[in-house]
Amino acid sequence: MTLKVCHRAWETAQTLPIAVYGPDPRLKLTGILIALAEVMELNGKPHEAYELMGNYLDNLPPLDEEATYHEWSGAERMRLAAIAHKLGLMAEDHSRPQKDQEKWLKWAVERTLKDIRHVNESSGRSTPGPGTSQPLHELELPGWVAQSDLLVLLESLSEFHAKTNKTRYISLVGTGVHSDV
Repeated sequence: MTLKVCHRAWETAQTLPIAVYGPDPRLKLTGILIALAEVMELNGKPHEAYELMGNYLDNLPPLDEEATYHEWSGAERMRLAAIAHKLGLMAEDHSRPQKDQEKWLKWAVERTLKDIRHVNESSGRSTPGPGTSQPLHELELPGWVAQSDLLVLLESLSEFHAKTNKTRYISLVGTGVHSDV
């Protein structure tokens, strides 16, 4: 697929009503975004790909407000975490400032943990109180969060913290999930 065709597909996709995409519409929309970003990277434009995906995440509506929370399926929310994770990896690969890498890796982990907490609280499952942690193996994950996906996000953020000597945060990942998220 050419870069021009992908750009046109993305521009058109953004103008269409979300309902035309059917179930999980944002999976389809972000699929187009990801395809365009991949073609950009393959065409030697990784910075443009980074900016495209970063702008998409930066311009999302507030995802934690009750009014918008249920508009997004769990799979769509995991896609956002995957895009943020990719941005964190791209920030390192393309020598962007460390704050960019941390921003996106942290965004991916926090978004996923907030969603897990929301599902647990909505279904009446207990969650740890503020200022406490819960061992990873005790988390009740919704069906749309694979344990391996969560662990990849946590591992990437932990590796970043190890490289930047932010060892205080590594212990939180190693022993459990801190509940201030």
